[in-house]
Amino acid sequence: MTVQRRRQAGLVRIPSGRCLMGTKHHYPEEAPERWEVVTGCHIHIGPVTNAMFAAFVSKTGYVTQAERPLAPRAYPGVSPHLLQPASLVFTPPSEPVSLDDVRRCHRPWIPLLRISAFDA
Repeated sequence: MTVQRRRQAGLVRIPSGRCLMGTKHHYPEEAPERWEVVTGCHIHIGPVTNAMFAAFVSKTGYVTQAERPLAPRAYPGVSPHLLQPASLVFTPPSEPVSLDDVRRCHRPWIPLLRISAFDA
């Protein structure tokens, strides 16, 4: 994608560099706080909506991490049924729903929720 097309798509470049990752103040799995080198990327300048992500998936056939089974070799001894994808199913509701339940926030204009950093 050319620079001009990226700008038209609302993307900006985040350069490679060092990033402070992790924390020493919250959850144990987020420790330790450390500096990491990250690869540059392009990021959307505003929220990505459900409709935008759906269009991306439709065009590319992308499968999110939550939809992929885990590799048995990475989890030796774990029962195979626990390695299957398990997440909320992002299917649009057939009728209007309350927005106070995150499991029902599938309206096209709502920013994409519960997406992994890898998928983002």
